[in-house]
Amino acid sequence: MSTPAKRLSLSAKRASWPTIQQAKHKDETSVERALHAVDSVLNLLVFMPSMAFFWRGIWDLYGVYIFPGQEPLTHWATFAFGSCSIFGYMLLPVCKWAFSMVSRWPREILTRIYLIGYSILYMAYWRGVWSVADYYLFPYDWEAGAIGMAICYPTLLILKGSKSTLFPPYVTALDTRGDVLEAGTRFLIKVQRTVLLLLMNCNQCTETEYSPKWSQPSSILLYFLDSAFTHFVISTLVILLWRSMWAIVKQLFSSMDDHTSDWICFGIGYPSVAILFACEEPIAMLCVYLEKRGWHFAKLVWENAVFAVATCTLVFIWRGTWHLNVYYIISDPFLGGWVNLGIGTVLLVSLQLVSFVGFCGCSVDGTTPGRDGIFPTQYLRVYLMPKIIKIRTKAVEDATGEGLPGMIKSDSTKHIMKFDEIAEERDQSNNLDKGIENRAFEESLSKY
Repeated sequence: MSTPAKRLSLSAKRASWPTIQQAKHKDETSVERALHAVDSVLNLLVFMPSMAFFWRGIWDLYGVYIFPGQEPLTHWATFAFGSCSIFGYMLLPVCKWAFSMVSRWPREILTRIYLIGYSILYMAYWRGVWSVADYYLFPYDWEAGAIGMAICYPTLLILKGSKSTLFPPYVTALDTRGDVLEAGTRFLIKVQRTVLLLLMNCNQCTETEYSPKWSQPSSILLYFLDSAFTHFVISTLVILLWRSMWAIVKQLFSSMDDHTSDWICFGIGYPSVAILFACEEPIAMLCVYLEKRGWHFAKLVWENAVFAVATCTLVFIWRGTWHLNVYYIISDPFLGGWVNLGIGTVLLVSLQLVSFVGFCGCSVDGTTPGRDGIFPTQYLRVYLMPKIIKIRTKAVEDATGEGLPGMIKSDSTKHIMKFDEIAEERDQSNNLDKGIENRAFEESLSKY
């Protein structure tokens, strides 16, 4: 058992030891900030235009191939075809199970084929809803914009789906993430085995892979209803909200010719998005603070306010980018559609961002913890951050002769790190009696 004098001596020594963990944290922070800046530039100048190429190509080709010039037949046919994308939700668990049976490269190829197919169907739904609204609802004027926003946006807030209005460059969805074949439904109902697997009477599915709870028809029905609500309610509200805001932006520049207004939207959109990217750190810090204080409703309100501003900037940047693309990159719907679709597909596949356009579902407000709830734009940070930290850790270790956490060399460093681990465990133990905790801590220290 260590005496009070010995404990005091250990505390004094610990205070004089170099704060290796603090240096490591500072190094990681500086690297992450640099990569965040690069990720923001990539999202603005590469990823978002890639998605614009892909979406504009599909949008134009639907107008070419599905009853061209026959309104409203073309709108309803496109809407009906796009509505079939609801079955993508039911196929996702099947695909996840089936693709897991093959090796890595075939699995990645099959995953991208599925995502591209789903994105083509989903874009039909976007065009169908948008075109039907154009044909039957108010034209592009102030009244149309005001009524649409007054109905759609409050409804999305009530349903906690306002984050679903965000699109690139505020979102980066990597194909390498583990949940790429999982639907993001509104009520987060998960199902392991769908109707198709039940009809197949799959005997290869073991109890450890699929819980009996999820093989019951009632669970499948709940999953389907959740998927249908997500697709036909949340997604439709998002599309109509975007159309309403598009109408308001058009009215803002109604006195100008279309080409000039497109350049103005482009000039407003890109700097606005860049400013929000630059403010992401303080925005995220406030989210973390509110979450630590337990003020979850205040955090939700703050995030919704940020999403509202971000959506406004998105309408400007997308309107400018889309129309300038049509103006400068082959305005003919047939040729321009195929060229844009080809360019967009090549870029998204090579950048591993096919799930950028093939994401199935919606985002639920307030479900993402801490700083990750704002703009998920990590790209280089996902690929390079672990490697850079590993290299710099080794460099510090070689220079100082001391190891960082997880890379311990000398006995003295082991002593330091063991002391830190025990102290951290002591600080986090709140369920034990104070006297017992102190005695156990002292006994642990006495061994070293």
